Parts: sequence; structure tokens; C-alpha cells
Amino acid sequence: MDVGIIGAGLSGLVAAYTLLEDEERQRSTSGSQNSQESIPVKEVERKLRSISIYEAHEIAGGRLVSTVEGIDLGGSWVFDGFKETEQLCGEVGIQLMRHPSRYSNDSRIVGGARKLIERLCKRISILAQRLNIRYELHLSSRVKSIEVNLQSPAKSISLTVETKRTFECTHVLMTVPPRVAAESITFSPPLSSKLLHQMKSQNTWMSSMGKIAFIYSTPWWRLLSTANGVGIDIDSMRPGGTGPIVQFMDATSGPTELNEDMGEKDSVTYAIVAFVAPDVYEHDACIGQAVQQMKSFTKRLGYLDPPKKFEYKLWMKDEDIFKALDGASSQSGAYYDHPRSWDSNSTLELENNNIWLCGTETDTRNPGYIEGAVRVGRKSAQNLICR
Repeated sequence: MDVGIIGAGLSGLVAAYTLLEDEERQRSTSGSQNSQESIPVKEVERKLRSISIYEAHEIAGGRLVSTVEGIDLGGSWVFDGFKETEQLCGEVGIQLMRHPSRYSNDSRIVGGARKLIERLCKRISILAQRLNIRYELHLSSRVKSIEVNLQSPAKSISLTVETKRTFECTHVLMTVPPRVAAESITFSPPLSSKLLHQMKSQNTWMSSMGKIAFIYSTPWWRLLSTANGVGIDIDSMRPGGTGPIVQFMDATSGPTELNEDMGEKDSVTYAIVAFVAPDVYEHDACIGQAVQQMKSFTKRLGYLDPPKKFEYKLWMKDEDIFKALDGASSQSGAYYDHPRSWDSNSTLELENNNIWLCGTETDTRNPGYIEGAVRVGRKSAQNLICR
């Protein structure tokens, strides 16, 4: 089995990790059944021959983007009940922290969600090398067409990237958002109009939004004196005034108390992330408007010092996330259009051609979330394993 994975976001990396984990488990079982002594890996018949991941961007991660300080500009939340994400983080040694204020039952990843991507990439490389399975991560490789050779016994599949280079595989896991896949990738044979409609109708999480991280020297919002005591719940505040900011989040990169696991308190970066709706404004003006809006907001609270710096990610400017339909489906000033739960009766295999949809938007429980990406990554890998 030669697996091609389109997209090196969380769901694609989880799928690759799960396939390799299962391969190692199968070899271990086969070895113990055939001999009391361990059978060398190379002597065990391999079901999985290769994994190749094709990523349009220059780095892996998809919508899990963090600053160097560990402030999330994309997916961030591990909500209460996200059991599969908690389990995965435990497996790869990622630490979670409880979020302050009204979301105290929910968690975020210490050091930013990017840590999970880095740890998965490392684990995948180690597993592939140990199992002697060919593994390739092709960055800056946007897939433009998928062609199934129906005449070949195994239905071989050709993937052509933007540079016109073509790669061959036997199975494809397509982790890009369904709407993006439907509008950006040419399929041969063509997909049915019913399936294309379903893919185009699914909203892409955060596609018409953006995040700006304002980084400060101190968590001043936690130290302000209020009528109810010390500190304000920044997550429940609204910016007011005119501008694209619609919501705030305390995005501090780690626990602020000293502990043995985290080391010195100085390693923590204090930040407020502002959610912005750039569809209301011109892209070029959005950031300037947001900075002025934030300045007015902090001034009303009595805090006059500017942030040390700010960084941002406007997902609407990412052609691999935002499509025209996202803008058409968003109302002016709306936060975002959340993906609907994917129809549980709808198969994720495209036209029975060994091509599977497995991006977070195709999850039946938590579409668009980190948990959805983990769930469909695991599920899609299991679908291939059971074949």
C-alpha cells in the first residue's frame, strides 16, 4: 500500500502517525507469533510500503499556526470532552494547561498548538525510519489534479502538483477542506454533481476570519483592580468602537505559576489574541484598524502602555483555506460560519476509488475543531488498515 496524503495539517499527520503505529504493532504481533525471538523488521511482510504527504505551504501544520513565542494564530482549543486530542497529546508528550477565566474547564497546549505538529512530524520520521518505510514530506507542493487509472488492477492514482510533477500511489487521503478540494482540484474521472455540491456546501472553519496576537510584558488585564477584586476576564470583554475586532482571548503561552515542569516564569509569553472579521474591511486596512481599536480598548481600561509587538494571520488571504463561497456565505460583520456536522450516512470514500475525505470539516461530531481533525485522521487511517 502506497499512501498519498494531501495536506500536512493535523488530520494528515495524525493519519500518517496512525498508519505507522499500526504497521509497527502488526509486525510485532507477527514476529511474536512466528518465533520466540524477535524477527527483524525487514523480514516481516509489509502491508504499508510508503507514505508521501503533499503540502501546499512552506511548512507543515495547516491551521495550527503559532508565533515563535507559542501564541496561537489558528486552532487552539482542547475543549472539555475532547478525549481523542487529550489521548494523542499524552502519547506524544504534549502538556495541556487549563484556560483561565470562564473557560476554566477547557485547555490549550503549553507553548502553542504548533508544538503538537512538531512532535507528530518527529514521531512520524522516527517510526518510518525504524520500520524501513519510505516517507516523504513534499512542501510547497499544491496538488492540482487527481487521476485514477481505472484500467489498472489496483486502481493506481496519479497526483499532479502545481509544478507539473506527478506522483503515483494506491490510496489517497485528502485532508484539505472539502470546499477547497472541490474548487481547486481536478478529478478524473469527475466527481458526481451530488458529491461536489455536498463538498462545496460545507463551510470551512475560520476561513473568513483572522487572529491578531498582541504581546505584552505583563498580563496587565489579570492585575487590574475591579469592583469584584483583581483582574478582568478578557475573554468576556467586547472591544466596542469601530473596527474589525469582534472577540478577545487570553492567549498567554503557558501557566504563570512556577513549577518544575515549566521552569522559570520568564519563559511564559503574555498575550491577548483578537479575532477579526476582515471581510468587513479591505485587507490592507484591517490590521491598522484593529491596532487602533485595541489601543482605544486598553485606554478605556486604564492601561496606556503599547504592546511589545503584534503578529497576525488573516485566513481569508490564504488561498488554501478561503474560497469565494466562504465570503458569499458569510454575513457582513459575522464572526464566522461554523461547519455543519458531516452526514454520518455519507461515505468519505470518493466514488469508491480509494480516495478518502478526511479533513476536520468531515467529522460527524466536532467539524472544524482540533478534535475533529484528530478523529478523522484516526478514522481514515483505520479505513485503510481494515481494507
